[in-house]
Amino acid sequence: MASGCGGDASTRPPQLSATESRAEPAADIGGARAEERCDWLLPPANTLQGSALNILSSFCGACHSPTAATPSAIGPADVVDIEGMIAEGYIVDCSADSSEIVRLMRSNEMPPPDYFGIGVTAPDLDQITRYIEFMCSAEEKACAVAPTDSGCAAVLAAREDRRCRR
Repeated sequence: MASGCGGDASTRPPQLSATESRAEPAADIGGARAEERCDWLLPPANTLQGSALNILSSFCGACHSPTAATPSAIGPADVVDIEGMIAEGYIVDCSADSSEIVRLMRSNEMPPPDYFGIGVTAPDLDQITRYIEFMCSAEEKACAVAPTDSGCAAVLAAREDRRCRR
């Protein structure tokens, strides 16, 4: 019997390397509860999610994590807590261009230039932006940019409802 995750192993998407992702993944994943959809996800180190979280942890975790020796007084509390960064306003789900964390990285404000001596690389930033928009439909992306448009409240509520919380 097929599960809410998209069926048995033969119907699951292939494993991706840390630098690969699907360009336009299907947005409809069957209407199952989030925990049912997420139970077959691949180990984080082998996924787009794992790649993005590793990059964020490497470049930002020294100051923006619960275990930071000297946590930053500004910015996200925990860069590997994507749901937390959405709630804090640093990530706009389905819109990397509207996300403050992406803006700060693109402008080389974060990580601070004097901290590592280098900023986030273009391929690293690409992984983060692709993860923010992963499994978002065109309608969800449009509503993420203009959430007050007619019908967008329902679209964004449905997106939040189906977003896997890991």
